[in-house]
Amino acid sequence: MHSPSLYANESIFINLLTVAKGSSINYYSMYADDTANVNVVDVNLVTDKIELVKGRMPENDYEIIVNESNSSIMKLNKEIDDKINDTKLKVVGYYKSPYEINDYFSNLNTVKYNLLASSSDISLVSNNKLETMNYFEENNVNIEDSYEKAKKEYKKSIKESIVASLVVAGIIIAISLVEIYLMMRSSFLSRVKEVGILRAIGVKKKDIYKMFLGEILAITVVTGIIGISLMSYVLKGLTNVSYFADSIMFNYKIVGIASALFLIFNIIVGLMPVHHTIRKTPAKILSSNNVD
Repeated sequence: MHSPSLYANESIFINLLTVAKGSSINYYSMYADDTANVNVVDVNLVTDKIELVKGRMPENDYEIIVNESNSSIMKLNKEIDDKINDTKLKVVGYYKSPYEINDYFSNLNTVKYNLLASSSDISLVSNNKLETMNYFEENNVNIEDSYEKAKKEYKKSIKESIVASLVVAGIIIAISLVEIYLMMRSSFLSRVKEVGILRAIGVKKKDIYKMFLGEILAITVVTGIIGISLMSYVLKGLTNVSYFADSIMFNYKIVGIASALFLIFNIIVGLMPVHHTIRKTPAKILSSNNVD
Protein backbone atom coordinates (compact mmCIF):
# COMPACT_ATOMS: atom_id res chain seq x y z
CA MET A 1 0.00 0.00 0.00
CA HIS A 2 2.81 2.43 0.85
CA SER A 3 5.39 0.84 -1.48
CA PRO A 4 7.52 3.35 -3.45
CA SER A 5 8.00 0.78 -6.23
CA LEU A 6 6.62 1.38 -9.73
CA TYR A 7 5.35 -1.52 -11.82
CA ALA A 8 5.01 -1.22 -15.59
CA ASN A 9 4.09 -3.33 -18.56
CA GLU A 10 7.12 -4.79 -20.31
CA SER A 11 6.16 -3.08 -23.58
CA ILE A 12 6.69 0.42 -22.11
CA PHE A 13 9.58 -0.44 -19.79
CA ILE A 14 12.40 0.86 -22.02
CA ASN A 15 10.60 4.13 -22.80
CA LEU A 16 9.80 4.57 -19.12
CA LEU A 17 13.47 4.21 -18.17
CA THR A 18 14.49 6.56 -20.97
CA VAL A 19 12.16 9.28 -19.72
CA ALA A 20 13.22 8.67 -16.10
CA LYS A 21 16.86 9.07 -17.13
CA GLY A 22 16.12 12.48 -18.64
CA SER A 23 15.76 11.79 -22.34
CA SER A 24 12.49 13.12 -23.70
CA ILE A 25 10.93 14.68 -26.74
CA ASN A 26 12.37 18.14 -27.23
CA TYR A 27 9.93 20.81 -28.39
CA TYR A 28 12.51 23.61 -28.60
CA SER A 29 14.79 22.96 -31.61
CA MET A 30 17.70 21.04 -30.20
CA TYR A 31 20.36 19.65 -32.54
CA ALA A 32 21.77 16.36 -31.32
CA ASP A 33 25.41 17.23 -31.94
CA ASP A 34 26.85 15.71 -28.76
CA THR A 35 27.85 12.13 -29.57
CA ALA A 36 28.21 11.32 -25.89
CA ASN A 37 24.56 12.25 -25.23
CA VAL A 38 22.54 11.27 -28.31
CA ASN A 39 18.84 11.84 -27.72
CA VAL A 40 16.93 9.03 -29.45
CA VAL A 41 13.19 8.57 -28.95
CA ASP A 42 10.91 5.69 -29.89
CA VAL A 43 9.13 6.73 -33.09
CA ASN A 44 5.96 4.96 -31.96
CA LEU A 45 5.51 7.58 -29.24
CA VAL A 46 5.18 10.47 -31.68
CA THR A 47 3.24 9.13 -34.67
CA ASP A 48 0.51 11.70 -33.97
CA LYS A 49 2.98 14.59 -33.62
CA ILE A 50 5.14 14.18 -36.72
CA GLU A 51 4.57 13.62 -40.44
CA LEU A 52 7.02 11.72 -42.64
CA VAL A 53 7.82 13.89 -45.70
CA LYS A 54 10.57 11.87 -47.35
CA GLY A 55 12.17 8.44 -47.05
CA ARG A 56 10.76 5.79 -44.74
CA MET A 57 10.23 5.02 -41.06
CA PRO A 58 13.14 3.44 -39.14
CA GLU A 59 12.78 -0.34 -39.26
CA ASN A 60 16.26 -1.67 -38.48
CA ASP A 61 18.58 -0.96 -35.57
CA TYR A 62 20.59 2.28 -35.69
CA GLU A 63 18.27 3.79 -38.31
CA ILE A 64 16.76 7.19 -37.55
CA ILE A 65 14.51 9.86 -39.03
CA VAL A 66 15.36 13.52 -38.46
CA ASN A 67 13.62 16.85 -38.84
CA GLU A 68 13.53 18.04 -42.46
CA SER A 69 15.39 21.19 -41.38
CA ASN A 70 18.49 19.00 -41.04
CA SER A 71 18.32 17.69 -44.62
CA SER A 72 21.22 19.90 -45.76
CA ILE A 73 23.67 18.47 -43.22
CA MET A 74 22.19 14.97 -42.79
CA LYS A 75 21.85 13.28 -46.16
CA LEU A 76 19.19 10.64 -46.76
CA ASN A 77 20.40 7.02 -46.50
CA LYS A 78 23.76 8.24 -45.21
CA GLU A 79 25.44 7.75 -41.84
CA ILE A 80 26.04 10.70 -39.51
CA ASP A 81 28.74 11.25 -36.92
CA ASP A 82 26.50 10.50 -33.92
CA LYS A 83 27.02 6.99 -32.58
CA ILE A 84 25.41 4.45 -30.29
CA ASN A 85 27.58 1.53 -29.18
CA ASP A 86 30.27 2.84 -31.55
CA THR A 87 27.88 2.37 -34.47
CA LYS A 88 27.03 5.40 -36.60
CA LEU A 89 23.36 6.28 -37.00
CA LYS A 90 21.87 6.14 -40.49
CA VAL A 91 19.26 8.68 -41.68
CA VAL A 92 16.43 6.91 -43.54
CA GLY A 93 13.78 9.64 -43.51
CA TYR A 94 12.79 13.24 -42.85
CA TYR A 95 9.79 14.43 -40.85
CA LYS A 96 8.07 17.70 -40.08
CA SER A 97 6.13 18.70 -36.99
CA PRO A 98 4.06 21.65 -35.85
CA TYR A 99 5.60 21.26 -32.39
CA GLU A 100 9.16 22.21 -33.43
CA ILE A 101 10.39 18.76 -32.49
CA ASN A 102 14.00 18.15 -33.50
CA ASP A 103 14.88 14.78 -31.94
CA TYR A 104 16.13 11.61 -33.54
CA PHE A 105 13.44 8.95 -33.83
CA SER A 106 14.24 5.27 -34.16
CA ASN A 107 12.90 1.84 -33.26
CA LEU A 108 12.65 0.60 -29.69
CA ASN A 109 15.78 -1.55 -29.98
CA THR A 110 17.95 1.45 -30.80
CA VAL A 111 16.44 3.38 -27.89
CA LYS A 112 17.31 0.44 -25.63
CA TYR A 113 20.92 0.33 -26.93
CA ASN A 114 21.27 4.06 -26.31
CA LEU A 115 19.86 3.72 -22.80
CA LEU A 116 22.28 0.92 -21.89
CA ALA A 117 25.27 2.64 -23.49
CA SER A 118 24.70 5.98 -21.77
CA SER A 119 23.59 4.75 -18.35
CA SER A 120 25.72 3.77 -15.39
CA ASP A 121 23.07 3.29 -12.76
CA ILE A 122 20.70 0.66 -14.09
CA SER A 123 20.18 -2.20 -11.65
CA LEU A 124 19.06 -5.61 -12.83
CA VAL A 125 17.68 -8.48 -10.76
CA SER A 126 18.16 -11.90 -12.31
CA ASN A 127 17.34 -15.48 -11.36
CA ASN A 128 20.72 -16.49 -12.80
CA LYS A 129 23.30 -13.82 -12.05
CA LEU A 130 26.20 -15.57 -13.77
CA GLU A 131 24.28 -16.19 -16.98
CA THR A 132 23.05 -12.58 -17.08
CA MET A 133 26.52 -11.16 -16.55
CA ASN A 134 28.00 -13.44 -19.22
CA TYR A 135 25.32 -12.33 -21.69
CA PHE A 136 26.08 -8.63 -21.25
CA GLU A 137 29.85 -9.18 -21.28
CA GLU A 138 29.59 -11.13 -24.54
CA ASN A 139 27.68 -8.20 -26.03
CA ASN A 140 30.34 -5.71 -24.84
CA VAL A 141 28.03 -4.09 -22.31
CA ASN A 142 29.73 -2.92 -19.15
CA ILE A 143 28.18 -4.70 -16.18
CA GLU A 144 29.21 -4.98 -12.56
CA ASP A 145 28.09 -7.20 -9.72
CA SER A 146 26.64 -4.70 -7.24
CA TYR A 147 26.94 -7.16 -4.35
CA GLU A 148 30.62 -7.83 -4.99
CA LYS A 149 31.26 -4.10 -5.48
CA ALA A 150 29.55 -3.22 -2.19
CA LYS A 151 31.41 -6.06 -0.48
CA LYS A 152 34.80 -4.84 -1.72
CA GLU A 153 34.04 -1.24 -0.74
CA TYR A 154 32.92 -2.37 2.71
CA LYS A 155 36.05 -4.48 3.23
CA LYS A 156 38.21 -1.60 2.03
CA SER A 157 36.57 0.86 4.45
CA ILE A 158 36.91 -1.60 7.35
CA LYS A 159 40.56 -2.26 6.47
CA GLU A 160 41.34 1.46 6.31
CA SER A 161 39.58 2.00 9.64
CA ILE A 162 41.50 -0.87 11.27
CA VAL A 163 44.84 0.33 9.89
CA ALA A 164 44.19 3.87 11.14
CA SER A 165 43.20 2.54 14.58
CA LEU A 166 46.28 0.30 14.75
CA VAL A 167 48.59 3.19 13.83
CA VAL A 168 47.11 5.41 16.53
CA ALA A 169 47.14 2.55 19.06
CA GLY A 170 50.74 1.68 18.11
CA ILE A 171 51.91 5.25 18.69
CA ILE A 172 50.13 5.42 22.06
CA ILE A 173 51.52 2.03 23.13
CA ALA A 174 55.05 2.96 22.05
CA ILE A 175 54.95 6.17 24.08
CA SER A 176 53.51 4.29 27.07
CA LEU A 177 56.16 1.58 26.88
CA VAL A 178 58.97 4.12 26.78
CA GLU A 179 57.49 5.86 29.83
CA ILE A 180 57.15 2.54 31.68
CA TYR A 181 60.76 1.66 30.88
CA LEU A 182 62.02 5.02 32.15
CA MET A 183 59.97 4.70 35.36
CA MET A 184 61.22 1.16 35.96
CA ARG A 185 64.81 2.21 35.35
CA SER A 186 64.46 5.24 37.61
CA SER A 187 62.99 3.05 40.33
CA PHE A 188 65.80 0.54 40.03
CA LEU A 189 68.58 3.13 40.32
CA SER A 190 67.79 3.56 44.01
CA ARG A 191 68.47 -0.16 44.51
CA VAL A 192 71.78 -0.41 42.67
CA LYS A 193 73.66 -0.31 46.02
CA GLU A 194 71.49 -3.18 47.29
CA VAL A 195 72.34 -5.27 44.22
CA GLY A 196 76.04 -4.45 44.63
CA ILE A 197 76.01 -5.59 48.30
CA LEU A 198 74.17 -8.81 47.41
CA ARG A 199 76.72 -9.60 44.74
CA ALA A 200 79.58 -8.71 47.11
CA ILE A 201 78.40 -11.22 49.74
CA GLY A 202 78.15 -13.96 47.12
CA VAL A 203 74.50 -13.99 46.04
CA LYS A 204 74.25 -15.59 42.59
CA LYS A 205 73.00 -13.65 39.59
CA LYS A 206 70.21 -16.20 39.14
CA ASP A 207 68.91 -15.54 42.64
CA ILE A 208 68.92 -11.78 42.06
CA TYR A 209 66.95 -12.30 38.85
CA LYS A 210 64.42 -14.43 40.78
CA MET A 211 64.09 -11.81 43.48
CA PHE A 212 63.31 -9.01 41.03
CA LEU A 213 61.16 -11.29 38.87
CA GLY A 214 58.98 -12.05 41.88
CA GLU A 215 58.57 -8.35 42.62
CA ILE A 216 57.69 -7.59 38.99
CA LEU A 217 55.08 -10.35 38.88
CA ALA A 218 53.52 -9.19 42.14
CA ILE A 219 53.35 -5.55 41.06
CA THR A 220 52.03 -6.47 37.59
CA VAL A 221 49.28 -8.71 38.95
CA VAL A 222 48.23 -6.27 41.69
CA THR A 223 48.19 -3.23 39.38
CA GLY A 224 48.08 -4.09 35.68
CA ILE A 225 46.13 -7.36 35.58
CA ILE A 226 43.54 -6.12 38.07
CA GLY A 227 43.25 -2.88 36.06
CA ILE A 228 42.76 -4.78 32.79
CA SER A 229 40.17 -7.05 34.42
CA LEU A 230 38.26 -4.09 35.84
CA MET A 231 38.27 -2.26 32.51
CA SER A 232 37.18 -5.44 30.71
CA TYR A 233 34.23 -5.72 33.08
CA VAL A 234 33.25 -2.12 32.29
CA LEU A 235 33.54 -2.66 28.53
CA LYS A 236 31.55 -5.86 28.73
CA GLY A 237 28.81 -3.95 30.52
CA LEU A 238 28.84 -1.18 27.90
CA THR A 239 28.21 -3.69 25.10
CA ASN A 240 24.80 -4.31 26.64
CA VAL A 241 23.94 -0.61 26.35
CA SER A 242 22.25 0.14 23.02
CA TYR A 243 24.07 3.47 22.60
CA PHE A 244 27.52 1.78 22.71
CA ALA A 245 26.59 -1.61 21.25
CA ASP A 246 27.56 -0.67 17.67
CA SER A 247 30.90 0.95 18.56
CA ILE A 248 32.28 -1.39 21.25
CA MET A 249 33.13 -5.05 20.82
CA PHE A 250 34.31 -7.26 23.68
CA ASN A 251 36.43 -10.35 23.12
CA TYR A 252 37.82 -12.51 25.92
CA LYS A 253 40.64 -13.75 23.68
CA ILE A 254 41.87 -10.18 23.08
CA VAL A 255 41.77 -9.50 26.82
CA GLY A 256 43.88 -12.62 27.43
CA ILE A 257 46.40 -11.67 24.75
CA ALA A 258 46.65 -8.10 26.08
CA SER A 259 47.23 -9.36 29.63
CA ALA A 260 49.93 -11.79 28.46
CA LEU A 261 51.71 -9.11 26.41
CA PHE A 262 51.53 -6.67 29.31
CA LEU A 263 53.05 -9.23 31.66
CA ILE A 264 55.82 -10.19 29.22
CA PHE A 265 56.74 -6.57 28.55
CA ASN A 266 56.86 -5.73 32.24
CA ILE A 267 59.15 -8.68 32.88
CA ILE A 268 61.49 -7.69 30.04
CA VAL A 269 61.53 -3.99 30.95
CA GLY A 270 61.87 -4.73 34.66
CA LEU A 271 64.81 -7.10 34.22
CA MET A 272 66.70 -5.03 31.64
CA PRO A 273 68.28 -2.61 34.18
CA VAL A 274 68.96 -5.59 36.50
CA HIS A 275 70.80 -7.40 33.72
CA HIS A 276 72.70 -4.26 32.80
CA THR A 277 73.86 -3.88 36.43
CA ILE A 278 74.69 -7.43 37.58
CA ARG A 279 76.86 -8.20 34.57
CA LYS A 280 79.41 -5.89 36.23
CA THR A 281 81.65 -6.91 39.11
CA PRO A 282 80.48 -6.04 42.67
CA ALA A 283 83.25 -3.43 42.93
CA LYS A 284 82.11 -1.66 39.76
CA ILE A 285 78.50 -1.77 40.88
CA LEU A 286 79.29 -0.15 44.26
CA SER A 287 81.56 2.44 42.66
CA SER A 288 78.90 3.43 40.13
CA ASN A 289 77.74 7.08 40.06
CA ASN A 290 74.17 5.82 40.56
CA VAL A 291 74.95 4.47 44.02
CA ASP A 292 73.97 6.81 46.87
